[in-house]
Amino acid sequence: MENESFYDRFKCAIINPLIKTLALRETLKDLNAKRASVGIDPHWDFVGRVSNRLMLSNNFYGLEIPSSESPLHQNIGPVIPDTFPGLTPVLDSFLIAHPRTIYFALGTNAIISPQNVIIILKSFLKLIDQNVIDGVIWSTVRTDTSKTLQLANSSSQITSILNNEHPHIHISKFSPQLAILSHVNTKLFLSHGGAGSSHESMYTATPMLVLPILGDQPRNAELLESAGIALSISKANLQVDDIVSKVKRLLNEESFKKNAERLQFLAKINSKRKYRAADLIE
Repeated sequence: MENESFYDRFKCAIINPLIKTLALRETLKDLNAKRASVGIDPHWDFVGRVSNRLMLSNNFYGLEIPSSESPLHQNIGPVIPDTFPGLTPVLDSFLIAHPRTIYFALGTNAIISPQNVIIILKSFLKLIDQNVIDGVIWSTVRTDTSKTLQLANSSSQITSILNNEHPHIHISKFSPQLAILSHVNTKLFLSHGGAGSSHESMYTATPMLVLPILGDQPRNAELLESAGIALSISKANLQVDDIVSKVKRLLNEESFKKNAERLQFLAKINSKRKYRAADLIE
């Protein structure tokens, strides 16, 4: 935000918080009534709610923009588990056979339209045809592939992907994300830019193509781009050529991988702060 115009700064600091407060007014009113019933002071803004309480943020400076904070506000991220589920035999075999794989996952909350799913899949096919990549692992989670299948009934290639029959694209409902990102053959992460996914991508030095959907994701996309480890695409104007062009940049321009390795160093150091969080709570 330090490089933004005065208008953008004013919008982020004043207008957006007001819009959020107004949108949540009825919810806050009900919540304050419940607070009053148990002797807790009412608050109409986020800052007031945490001003006299210990606040632990799953974030770290290096990605996050430095700012003045209360001593009660402690960044203890990125919180990365010490152990995590490994690859299934199927995923392990797929990654070994595909040394230039893109991992595609949009988390557990974000949903995109079937039309945008088809655009992304067409982009993957084009990238495979051009030998830019040779594999894709798609963790569908909340994606309704049946609706996409109805739209794709005229495309045999898209249909084969959605039926999990394409030799170079593997679909899995849930995937061991950290294990996939840790694999040497995973070259790029197409993500919604959620905090957890962003942290895991940095922890494994995996460059990102970010498709922000909601919440903090647009801001995270800006931070990741500013850090030089990602490029972003728009859900409102998703285009095959734009995706293909940005994937090529992310894979071919050395700066993205170097910046990812720099952020990995910072992420691994700061990931130890979860133990400090436990000490602070105790």
